[in-house]
Amino acid sequence: MSWEGVTQRRVATNGIELNIAEAGEGPLVLLLHGFPESWYSWRHQFDPVAKAGYHVVAPDMRGYGKSDKPHEIEAYNQVEVRKDIIGLIGALGYDKAIVIGHDWGAPTAWACALHHADKVRAVGALSVPFMPRSPVQPMPAMREMFKGQFFYQLYFFEPGVAEAEFEADIRTALKKFLVMAGGETDLTTLPAKGPEDDMFTGLPNPKTLPAWLSEEDLDFYTGEFERIGDARPAQLLPQSRPCLEADRRRARPYRPAGLLYRRSQGWRDHDGCRGLSGHADLCAGPSDQ
Repeated sequence: MSWEGVTQRRVATNGIELNIAEAGEGPLVLLLHGFPESWYSWRHQFDPVAKAGYHVVAPDMRGYGKSDKPHEIEAYNQVEVRKDIIGLIGALGYDKAIVIGHDWGAPTAWACALHHADKVRAVGALSVPFMPRSPVQPMPAMREMFKGQFFYQLYFFEPGVAEAEFEADIRTALKKFLVMAGGETDLTTLPAKGPEDDMFTGLPNPKTLPAWLSEEDLDFYTGEFERIGDARPAQLLPQSRPCLEADRRRARPYRPAGLLYRRSQGWRDHDGCRGLSGHADLCAGPSDQ
């Protein structure tokens, strides 16, 4: 699917090639999508950002869409993902960029600002605040925190399990997940799940889509995930399989920074938000949109 005024091409960076969608001319703005998404998630932002005088670029992140899909799980650690984005800045002919991420794109945006202050003019995020590296290993901590419960990151951690459920009916899985993640599902009405349960059983299968997600949009996302084929691991939140040997810096990204989140997410009192407001040009603020 094309989008008016937006072109696509593949660009070499960090030893792989990323597919990018782009529009406009001027200073570079990089928009990083989350899961389960693609460059297309930013389709409504291309026109206003380009008209504001920027070169707006949204890549298919490593493992998604038309970008390269390394098979090894270790290839999806946060260090390699952010190197993809930093390398993209130079590959596009720039010295610096504004970097904005949503969902799993947000930690990558924060990491770019933290580790490459000379390359990132400003950083922004939707939904996910900056989180310093924990002093404890994340998986043991999550297993203890969610003992006896279903937790999606623990479910996604074992290779092949979540992929098999997802790929059994990609369109229905995407519909359930996107509508749920978009805040349209009342999670308090869902039955409790244990650690041996799957993800999509029990999630409502919407008969009608919300205004922000059309049948054509869902067709596009379905096609992008069907494109993955045998390129396992099937990019099911691969960064949930963390590389514990990644960079261990626990500082904060000292850049002009902003965070936009839904009021229902409750991030206002999160440590990452409190730290953000102390040195941000754009203060964190809730949104119900």
